[in-house]
Amino acid sequence: MPVAGAENPQELVKLAKGVTIGSDNAPLKMLVFSDFGCPHCGDFASRIEPVLVSEYVNTGKLQFVYYDFPLGGGFKHSFLAARAARCAGDQNKFWEYHDVVFGKQSEWAPEENAPVEKFVSYGEELGLNRGQLETCVKSNKYQDIVSANRLLG
Repeated sequence: MPVAGAENPQELVKLAKGVTIGSDNAPLKMLVFSDFGCPHCGDFASRIEPVLVSEYVNTGKLQFVYYDFPLGGGFKHSFLAARAARCAGDQNKFWEYHDVVFGKQSEWAPEENAPVEKFVSYGEELGLNRGQLETCVKSNKYQDIVSANRLLG
């Protein structure tokens, strides 16, 4: 689905919304475009990202900015996973949810049908309000942001 205004590069930058961790005053900013269904992105999230956070983000040297980049194709549930993570962010658990979804990638990614129930249950494991999360995941609330992030990447 097209995103209104996305054809204008300056407007696209305004429409895209990264999720940050770290100080806005950090001297360095790392923009990461990632797909929850991509195994290489999962490796980065589980092996490299924790080191960056520990050594650079937590020490104020780096701000890490996550942008959704659902690749599509063989990663057919990535767009839904990105929207679900954004919904978890509504309850201030984006990063925790990010870690769980990447960590359980082999469980949900090969599903034939959209793994809505799994995405909702991952949120429950983190103590999220099930009803609120499920309503959000089943909605198109974050469709434009995820699409704009993909286009920006």
